[in-house]
Amino acid sequence: MRLTQTRYRLDEDVAMWLPSGWWVTLRNEFAQAPGVAVTVLESVADQLSAITAEATTARGRDAQALSDKLFSCVFDGAGPDYRR
Repeated sequence: MRLTQTRYRLDEDVAMWLPSGWWVTLRNEFAQAPGVAVTVLESVADQLSAITAEATTARGRDAQALSDKLFSCVFDGAGPDYRR
């Protein structure tokens, strides 16, 4: 699931690919600890992939409903505690 495709320009910072074909870039605290971030994201990759796959085809009211669903989602990821 790690970067396996070459990306150019703004997409050079892809940290991982989701099974849905979408990619993930890192910001804020995740960008400061990319190894930890990718471990956590990999633990919820299937869930993230499911919702991003919906986003690929959502239009109009469906897109708004999906946006509401996304912002109310909680993904419980697992990974090392990097704040210690």
